[in-house]
Amino acid sequence: MKTYYGKNRQCIICKKSIKFKNIAEIKFENVIEPKNVLTTPYYFIKCISCNHIFCEGDYSRKVLKLMYERNHDVTIKNRGKIYSSIVKFNLSHLLEKSSLKVLDLGGSDGSFLEFLSKEKKIKNIADKTVIDLVDNLSKHSGIKFLKTDLNNAQLPCNFNYIFCIHVLEHLKNPRKFLEKIYKISNNFYMYIEVPSTELLEIHNTVKLVTPYHVHYFTLKNLIRLSLEIGFDIIKAEITETDGVPRIKLLVEKKNNCESFLKYLREEEKRDDFIKRNIIKKTKKKIGLWGIGHEFRRIMEKYPVLKNHLNSNNVMLIDVKFKGKFYNGKKIYYLNDLKKFVDEIIILPMLEDTRASIRNQAKKLGFKRNQIFDPYSTYIH
Repeated sequence: MKTYYGKNRQCIICKKSIKFKNIAEIKFENVIEPKNVLTTPYYFIKCISCNHIFCEGDYSRKVLKLMYERNHDVTIKNRGKIYSSIVKFNLSHLLEKSSLKVLDLGGSDGSFLEFLSKEKKIKNIADKTVIDLVDNLSKHSGIKFLKTDLNNAQLPCNFNYIFCIHVLEHLKNPRKFLEKIYKISNNFYMYIEVPSTELLEIHNTVKLVTPYHVHYFTLKNLIRLSLEIGFDIIKAEITETDGVPRIKLLVEKKNNCESFLKYLREEEKRDDFIKRNIIKKTKKKIGLWGIGHEFRRIMEKYPVLKNHLNSNNVMLIDVKFKGKFYNGKKIYYLNDLKKFVDEIIILPMLEDTRASIRNQAKKLGFKRNQIFDPYSTYIH
């Protein structure tokens, strides 16, 4: 595929108009009605500067209406499991507000807000509003609806908790959209969820590459975008629910946001600390536990680690990805762990996940000095 200079095109992540690369082309033949077939080509483009991937093609109002209006109310399998995961991720911050005024962007039929209302621990919801293109709220009471195209939405300003669940990947300009949200109010939380393509190398049971998805985010680029706009990062993770790899990000609008450069400096120091410890510890038999986004990011950042990964002294462990392979090396379950390894290195970033791994390791008979958690050990 060819590499070319952007023609008045600016990357929504790094805002540079430099080189872009065509990485794929597909014909989008989505039959919504027999007489409506989209056959125009769509191109997947990568920014050479920050590696952000986006889809380019016909996203005119007419095409967007054809894509979504007739195909909008898609049934979500295991909806309760997915919603429970979102509520758990946000729960402590939802409880902070004495009076919750909740806005669900792209909330379709209001089913998530209905689910949220029935959560026994949450008794402080004063206002519930959905903004979307199609009004499907007839079966839910107590939820307001504002009909608009989110690409050009005029947003209300009286909310203190916003949910933006699988919306950004569908928008033509997510940066402009987030900038608009940032300006509407002060002191609010926003939960953002988008598909993650970063785990597909290991966990590729779903097809996420489609012209329905205009943008393809990495966790780092989504954090970068949020910080540059002015949000504080509260918590972030990449996980899998119901077979779909998901980036989860909770941000807050305050007036004392850290700069992106500070974030990058801290990340660089911590990553170097993790790299040095993996190299040092692979001289004996170790288990790398947690083969998800953070593991993959570290391995891609430091190619030298892949040489150590191929050592017979290294065992990859992950409950979800057991039996799969990373870089030709098999990922194992917990059964033979204690027989093989002398020490465990915990690699997920999320504290809840690390705590769970520590507890499982202790139950398997590992002592405290045999469990290395670099995120807890690293001193800023």
